[in-house]
Amino acid sequence: MERIPLPPQTQARSSATFTSPPMDGSMCLTQIYDWQAHHSPRHRLFVFNNRVGNVRTILWKEAIAAIYTGARSLRAKLAKVLNEKNGAPIVAILTTTDTLTYFTMIMSVLRADCVVFPISPRNSAGAVAHLLGKVGADHVLVGLEVAMQELLHESLKLFKAKFESRKLPSSSPVFSFEDLFRPDWEDAFTLQPNELPLTLVNLHDTVLYLHSSGSTAFPKPIPVTNLRFLQFGQIPWFGEQDWNDKVLSMHVVPMIHGMAVMQTFWAASTGLVISTFEPKFPPIPPTPENVYEVARATSTDVILCVPSFVEAWACHPEYVQWLASRSGIVSPFYRPSFHVFKNA
Repeated sequence: MERIPLPPQTQARSSATFTSPPMDGSMCLTQIYDWQAHHSPRHRLFVFNNRVGNVRTILWKEAIAAIYTGARSLRAKLAKVLNEKNGAPIVAILTTTDTLTYFTMIMSVLRADCVVFPISPRNSAGAVAHLLGKVGADHVLVGLEVAMQELLHESLKLFKAKFESRKLPSSSPVFSFEDLFRPDWEDAFTLQPNELPLTLVNLHDTVLYLHSSGSTAFPKPIPVTNLRFLQFGQIPWFGEQDWNDKVLSMHVVPMIHGMAVMQTFWAASTGLVISTFEPKFPPIPPTPENVYEVARATSTDVILCVPSFVEAWACHPEYVQWLASRSGIVSPFYRPSFHVFKNA
């Protein structure tokens, strides 16, 4: 495989549970996940506060087993496409599923050797049909909500009218947390020879599509190659912060966002830990209050959030006191107003 220059070694320099993977292009993201399953099995990947107030930790080994479970199930659903198509199937995801499950589902699609396309559920039916047609989607994992089912139904009607010569994408329900994280997960951890083959391993293979906001026209699909994904994963290595075992709050930013999708690689390359709400259906909607409470309960180090939450927290001295003890708040494109500085 083609190689790229190694970044400075700034991550996981003294970790007892996490081993930094090769970041020279010798492995793509899915291969790095397989590698981490055996090199960092006891390291934390997810933490969340459950319904009885206890912090649940999911280690890399259990998460990899869940990814394999999802990949096996998806390949079974796509058996006909896999046999007939010359190339990797493209699987879109249209749902409001909770962050932890969505994260695992993205990796399950990739580990099934498919191209994944998270689509914002805020798009119109016309926009969804446009995106599915533009990338040539083969399958859609759709949310269980009535709104999601209706959105896909209307989108496929428009797809059929606009792309008359194209085959309609098939669809199936998204995976639930319980579908992926099973009590017998240790049995799912072992792969049989050639059970989940990988072909999308070249640096220039497209493995992911994101899409533009669609604020001025229909959203446009944005292809992401293994090389670009690897470059995403290298970003923290060029900073001063060692992210290993740091807990990152992912309670607010949806998994259809590029910043959120990047965490699939950041976690694998640095050993950062993802803090989420408890996985459940319907998902817990974030508010300034519950994000603060869960972030504190899970000892979050860095909070990734929208500006309005920072403004709300600034009005509570006890919030500000705790937040000041954290490593930071990441709120893209945010310029605090005067009262935030005054209260803080």
